Amino acid sequence: MKIVIYRKSPLIGTHGGIEKVISAFANAFTARGHEVVIITRDKRKGGLFFPVDPKVRLINLHDAIAKKWNLFRQGIYEICRHQKHGTAFLQKHPFFDREKNVSDVICAEIKKINPDIILSSGIVDSIDIVHGQSVNPPIIQMLHCLPSFYMRIKNEIIRHNFSEVLSKISCTQVLLPSYIENFRPYYNGPITAIGNFVEQTEQTVSYGNNKQKYSIIYMARLNPVKQQDLLIKAFALLAKRFPNWEVNLWGISENAQYKKLKKLIQDLQIEKQVFLQGVTKESQKELLRSDICACPSTFEGFSLSLTEAMAVGLPCVGLKTASCVNELIEDNVNGYLADNTPEDFADKLEKLMTSAETRRRFGLASKEKMKQYAPENIWKLWDNLIKETVEKKHA
Repeated sequence: MKIVIYRKSPLIGTHGGIEKVISAFANAFTARGHEVVIITRDKRKGGLFFPVDPKVRLINLHDAIAKKWNLFRQGIYEICRHQKHGTAFLQKHPFFDREKNVSDVICAEIKKINPDIILSSGIVDSIDIVHGQSVNPPIIQMLHCLPSFYMRIKNEIIRHNFSEVLSKISCTQVLLPSYIENFRPYYNGPITAIGNFVEQTEQTVSYGNNKQKYSIIYMARLNPVKQQDLLIKAFALLAKRFPNWEVNLWGISENAQYKKLKKLIQDLQIEKQVFLQGVTKESQKELLRSDICACPSTFEGFSLSLTEAMAVGLPCVGLKTASCVNELIEDNVNGYLADNTPEDFADKLEKLMTSAETRRRFGLASKEKMKQYAPENIWKLWDNLIKETVEKKHA
């Protein structure tokens, strides 16, 4: 079977959760004998951050689209975006419709490839494929976050395009069963829940209580949504009483948020216990050195950093209100769910910091919960969904 995966951007050289899933998916289905082509329109040049099988083709259409879409067209389009009747104008004058120009280039490439199925990595990505087009191969739309998140966008043109997408895709994949009902008010078609894969390992963290140093780890891009500042403020309430504990924050560090977090650490005078570590390609190695996984993110689609931590047996602390986090972490079973305040987050951390036995019990429960997301289980579910979708299209 010939499979096209489309990811608008970012994709080239980036190392987020979506990029990791796309690379792993391409490798898994190439190994199963399928032909996999990844299409993007990323402005960056080069290859993927995560290794992919040499048989996987990567096509970047950025330059082809840029050649067709000039500044004059962009100017008219931007004016229309902010006008009440902008959508109607663009429908009558597709020459100025950016999404139509983009989809023309992408669909021409898809037609040359002639795939059996297309996987789109989100609603915005699907616009690039279906807008103003009649696409023959079935399309599975992947949603990598809480589905209703997409529907908060108020721009008239984008919302109109969303409606078009939902009328043309064959089915939607969401990451958790609860997301099916979350998306149902917006979409009447088939919805299937398939989580992200989680690599399994025989290795488990040490739960000893005689270490010289203990570590709380959090792996996430440095972004306000990820709330590293909440963890820093929470730990500052504990630092003096726990001098042999430290916090290691892993994530892209060359941005404005890095400077804010660094200043916060300095202002709280905890530089000797809280560290902004940058990026690592050896995430499992760092997780195995740790004792607690913190996840103060305000929301997640299906947190890879959290699930990878759970897979090595780390007990976790997250927020009660954070989608995904409040399902993967079962309060008082494999971790604690806290209120979105430094005081309560600190309280939950302290409960784990003071009890090696609780860390062991929660950690082993975390490891057990992740077995359902073993790669072989996830790829089997995807294999079934792809076959069913193709067969239904040709029935």
